[in-house]
Formats: sequence, structure tokens, C-alpha cells
Amino acid sequence: MIDQVRILIVEDDAALASGISRILAGEGHAVDVMASGEHAVLGARQEHFDMMILDVGLPGIDGFEVLRRIPQTSMPMVVFVTAFDRYAVEAFDAHALDYLLKPLVDERFERTMVHVRDQFAQRKSVKHREQLVALLA
Repeated sequence: MIDQVRILIVEDDAALASGISRILAGEGHAVDVMASGEHAVLGARQEHFDMMILDVGLPGIDGFEVLRRIPQTSMPMVVFVTAFDRYAVEAFDAHALDYLLKPLVDERFERTMVHVRDQFAQRKSVKHREQLVALLA
């Protein structure tokens, strides 16, 4: 069984956001969708998300500014989705797990989600280990 990953999709293309949301919800993940960077910052500050699928070109503030405004203590794993390849280096400098180009290719998206699930399981394991050590101390 796959653990449920809490995912925030930040995408101003409603059709793309809806399609990604349907796929991920169908896999049993909890999904929220926001269409602007400002809403994403507020959402990430109010709720815990394990992952953020983040468009670079958003109305208002861009995806990189979204990341600058979210406290590191609540920073989810990030996968950028954009139509532009020119931001890839900046995305990986921001510690993104992946960088997907639009239009999305199903096989590439699935490989990204396998990577996300692996990272989520690893982080969860580390967190449990830290809790156990704290209890034993």
C-alpha cells in the first residue's frame, strides 16, 4: 500500500491542474489546487503539504518567489512544471526533486511520482527514527 502524500498543485492552467489532480487523487493522495502564487504561500503556511507541484509562470508572484516566501520548516518536496526549459538550473538550485516540461508526458510524470513516493517514504522513515531516538533518550 502506498502512503497518502499530501500534494499542493499550484498551476494557473485549470485543465492541466484538474488532470494532474484527478490522476493523483485516483492514486489515493490528498490533493489541493491553487491557481496563484499568493494563494500557494498562504496555503503552505496554513497546512502541511508533503509535495508541491509548482508552475514557474504564475499570476502575481512566480514559482521561485513562492519558495522564497515559504518557511523552510514547512517546505514540501517540490516538482516544477513549466513550458520553459530555461529555468531548470534555478529549479535544481532551489532543491527541486524534478523539473517537468509542458505538455506533460504520462511516462515521465509517472517516473517523477515514483521518485516522489521514494523520497516521501525515506523522509517518513527518518522522522520515525528521530521520534524513536527522542523517546529512548
